Amino acid sequence: MRHGRFVFVLLISTLSLAATVPGCGNDTDAKADAAGDSSASPYVVAAPAPLYADGGPTVWGPGVVLPLTDQTTRRGYRDVRGIIHAHSPYSHDACDGEPFDAEGKINQVCWEDFRRDFCTVQHDFVFLSDHPTHFKEHEFPDVLLFDPARGDTLIADPDGNPIANAASCKGFRPQLILAGSETSASMPVGLDRHVGDAADRDRFYGERSVEAFDKLHSAGAVILYAHTEDRTVED
Repeated sequence: MRHGRFVFVLLISTLSLAATVPGCGNDTDAKADAAGDSSASPYVVAAPAPLYADGGPTVWGPGVVLPLTDQTTRRGYRDVRGIIHAHSPYSHDACDGEPFDAEGKINQVCWEDFRRDFCTVQHDFVFLSDHPTHFKEHEFPDVLLFDPARGDTLIADPDGNPIANAASCKGFRPQLILAGSETSASMPVGLDRHVGDAADRDRFYGERSVEAFDKLHSAGAVILYAHTEDRTVED
């Protein structure tokens, strides 16, 4: 996937982050985790003891995160867990509809909750799919949720431009966060960069055409459709 840079065997988590992690929106917890110290949070879920008295396999239950093995398969692949449709505070309807304040400052408590929750559920990768407002208005690496104070590391293209965030989670391997957008036209994920200036972003993020898709592909995107229940057979 994505021009051979990354190969994923996808195990898609369908858990609701808010349901898995109680207490979303707590300012105290957000501040405790501001430096990436997930051990300070009471919401980090450890693997449970086997649920069978005979020592049989542990099974999943609500609120439980089962760690994946680091062992590879006979074909040399390793299972990873992630999500390919997620809205950060760079979406207009995030954070109970208040991702930014009147002065244009991001809702930091919501931002911290979002980053902490991905660490809690132990995703290996996150394909963000933010709505154009406010995604198109902000630049890389901000839209990658990059925070050097947490120990994040940027992944750059050959020209040194940031294309992904190796996000730090204390006690867990770094998570790969990539940018993307969702409109009624399409859902391009894994963008290496914005498609152009403000006019280009207004047009191509919301247009369903060969030209728009070519533009998105040239920016590194894999183009997906969300909400296929709204699609026709012709689509």
